[in-house]
Order: sequence, then C-alpha cells, then structure tokens
Amino acid sequence: MLTDEQVKAEIEAYNESLLSQYAEARESKKLVEVLKVVKFDLASDAAHQVVCYRYPIEDLPGNSTIVVGHSQIALLDLDGEVIPLRPALRHDTSADNANSNAKPLNEITKKFTGGDSIMHVKVFFIQLQKHPNIPFATSGGPLQAYDAIQKIGVKIRAHGLFTAKIDDSDLTAINAQGFLKEIVGERGIVTANEFQEQLKATVEGELPGVILPPLQNGQFPAMALSANAPAFSKQLFDIVKPKFEANLICLDELKIQKIQSEKDEEYSELLEARRAAVLAGGEAEAMRQKGYAAAEVRAAGGYSYQDERGYDVMQAAAGNNASMGTFMGAGMGLGMGMGMGAGMGSAMGNMANNTMGQVHAPGTVPPGTQMPPQGGAAAAPSVACPQCGAAVPAGSKFCPSCGSAMPAPQAGPKFCPSCGSPLEPGAKFCPNCGAKLG
Repeated sequence: MLTDEQVKAEIEAYNESLLSQYAEARESKKLVEVLKVVKFDLASDAAHQVVCYRYPIEDLPGNSTIVVGHSQIALLDLDGEVIPLRPALRHDTSADNANSNAKPLNEITKKFTGGDSIMHVKVFFIQLQKHPNIPFATSGGPLQAYDAIQKIGVKIRAHGLFTAKIDDSDLTAINAQGFLKEIVGERGIVTANEFQEQLKATVEGELPGVILPPLQNGQFPAMALSANAPAFSKQLFDIVKPKFEANLICLDELKIQKIQSEKDEEYSELLEARRAAVLAGGEAEAMRQKGYAAAEVRAAGGYSYQDERGYDVMQAAAGNNASMGTFMGAGMGLGMGMGMGAGMGSAMGNMANNTMGQVHAPGTVPPGTQMPPQGGAAAAPSVACPQCGAAVPAGSKFCPSCGSAMPAPQAGPKFCPSCGSPLEPGAKFCPNCGAKLG
C-alpha cells in the first residue's frame, strides 16, 4: 500500500500533465478538443487510495462532457451551489443537448454562464468504495471519571471498530454540499487515510458522552461498563449515523469491543480534596450567616458587640464570691480598660462607687489611712510613721522601717460623711467642704 505522500505525488504528476495539455490547447485555440471529456481515470494504485479528487482545470468549454465512472459520483461547485452527478453517466454541459440525463445540468449551466462559451466550475470526483473496520478508541489516553457508586476516581479505556462508505442512494445537493464543506474543504486531494481519520475523530468525540454519564450518575459501577458495551455501541451508532448522513456518508456498523476501568489514585485524591474544600466552605458560610444574624439582633437592640461583651463581664462579676479587689479588677480593668462603651463604663463606675461607699463607711478606717485613687486597684489601708514618715499597715504596733512604736488608734470620726476627706481628731467642721460634724 502506498503512503499518503506517494499517492499525492502521483496525483500531482497527473495534474501537471493535464495542465500542460490545457496550456498548449489555449495557445493553439483547440481548448474544446482537449477538454471535450472531463474525467478521473488514473490507471494506478494511487487512484484506489483517493477518496476525493478535484479536477485541476476550472474553466470548461460550454459543450464539454463530464464522465462519471461506475464507482464514482461527481460534484460540481458553481459559485457555491453544488450539483451532484450520478455514476455511470455522461453529463453533457451543452445547453443545446436534449439528452435527458444532462437536461438539469444544462439549465443550471445556462443560469451561471449567461450563455458564455466558458463555464467556470470546480469538478470533484468522489470514489464510492467501502471503508471497513476503522479502529477507534478513547482519544488522548484514558478518560478520567468519577464512580458515584464506589465513590472513587477511575480511568476508563475503550476501543472498537466501525465501517463507513460514501453513499449515493440518497444523493442530494444538501448532503453533497456538506461533504465538500466538512470533508474536503480547500484540499485538492483527500486520501483514504485522511478520510478515515476524520470519521474516527467524530466517533471518538462522541464516545465519552455515551460511556461516562451512567457511571457518574450512579447507574452502575465502573466494573459493569464492559458488560454494557452492546448497549453503548447502539447508543453511539444512533448518535453518529445522522452526523455522517449529513455529509453523504453511510455508517454501516459500529461496535465497542472492550471497556476497561481501573482506579485513578491521583484523581481520587483530587476529588477528596475538593469534597473537603466544599464542606469547609459550607461550615464557614454557616458561621458567617450566624454572625450576620447576631449583628442584626444587636443593631435592632441598639447596642454593639463591645457592649454585649461588657454585659457578660458584669454578669460574671455579679456571681463572683471572691474579694472586693478581684471584683474591682474584673469590672474596672476588663470593662473600662478594654474600651467598653460609655454607658457600660458609667454603669460600672456607679456600681463601684456604691459598693465602696458601703464598705468604707465613715469612721471605720484608722486616722492617716491612705486610700487608693478612685478607679485604681484596691490596696491595704496604711498610716504614716510619726518618726520616719514611712507607710505602716494600719493596726501595726511598730514601724517596720525604723522600729518606732506606733500610736494607738483614737476613737471618733476619721472621715467627712459628706465628701470623705480625712479629719483631724476633735474637728467640728470638715476643712474641705465645711460640713458640720457630730
């Protein structure tokens, strides 16, 4: 069997011979004698490996004859309008010829030539041989798919055979035009190998759409694919057949011979990663929606997230049985120090003042006791040493700094009941606010 390159080389040599005769005929004005018969009858093995051959001369005399062989059809392209010519006939282009086989052609010729002696036409000769046992397979390697039943990624391989031919039993201008457009294009020669590759590409392009959906939809697992090969073959045949017929091609038979499957480790890992990402995204979205709902509730109530956290701190402090110092640290430090809202800070301040007013009632702290500034941390009460001036814890009998004896506590009011300022023993009026004492 000749290679495509060898076939095209022989056809090109055949064309060069025709073109040389055509050039000589034009010079000698014997064009009619040279192109009296237009045909493709190359006596070579190359002719049997050609599916479509375009005649190299497009300017034909108005009274030339197109001869179509027994295993051929001819297609005339007159400015985009395609005229099919059936096999085993001589088609005369003369408008005056009354031959019944040529009459339709003659009428169309007059329409396009306008009565001129030269007809500008492309003539294609199509061989009607059968193309049996064309192999097809999953193109580009195995198909990646998801087995919904086993919940794993799988690799699918399939292969089979089909038989096709160019059919003239339903020869129309429409399917003839489809053949020229989809199969031939701008080529002057289409070999049998090139033709089969085009048909093969169509079949392989439809194959995944037949095999994969039942697997991914959970109709059956990958291991059952091969058992369903006959059903897949019929389904693929029904899809491809009308596509071929639109281009003058008949699909005689098609069979998927084998379908193999194996686990795809990389694809399974990818599917699992995607599934985890989807779940994580769903959880994150649920949390966001919950946060949006809480924000709307706060907005409707007229308070902020900081206010809400401040209320939580106060609730915890109210139930705390620890010392006043712990309560103040929780309420003042966490409430005010963390930027609690103005309303919350005021509430905490009033609560602290009321509590402190109850704990440190007038006359309960020894004279000279130093109180921590309002809003600061609570500290133990102390008095100044009369000798060295050091701060001495209230109730101590000796100064821990110089050892001097500390004076005994004196009875009587020690703080102003109005403003809380320290009072000297025996004072009748407060030196700070002037309130009358006792």
